[in-house]
Amino acid sequence: MQVDSNVNLKTKARSWELKPGTYAYIGSGMGGLTSRVKRHLIGGKKNHWHIDFLLPHAKVLGALLLPSNKREEDFWSVFVGEYSVEVVEGFGSSDRDTVTNLYRLKDEELEKMLTNILRKRREIDDCFHE
Repeated sequence: MQVDSNVNLKTKARSWELKPGTYAYIGSGMGGLTSRVKRHLIGGKKNHWHIDFLLPHAKVLGALLLPSNKREEDFWSVFVGEYSVEVVEGFGSSDRDTVTNLYRLKDEELEKMLTNILRKRREIDDCFHE
């Protein structure tokens, strides 16, 4: 997603200051991935998750869905973190072991990151075929 100006986000328990840039958010939708993503993209619902507070201030550039029966959120969060210039500590990860699920990316690394996610997914679970 793209954030075009400085944003000060506040939830009931936390606050964050985000700089302009391209961000990647890693979430899970165990038991309902499509409906969870649809809920976030359509908007208009009560703010529940941290991402709900961010989306009104950001332009969604796309969503990459990686269905799985296993909980892989922490793995992918660490993986995406390798392409980041900033970690937004505590965002979207209050119930997980990772430091964050929101990263400000190096702009020149976005395409490389997406390609490497798909390659890694193929290694983990041969669900993608050439």
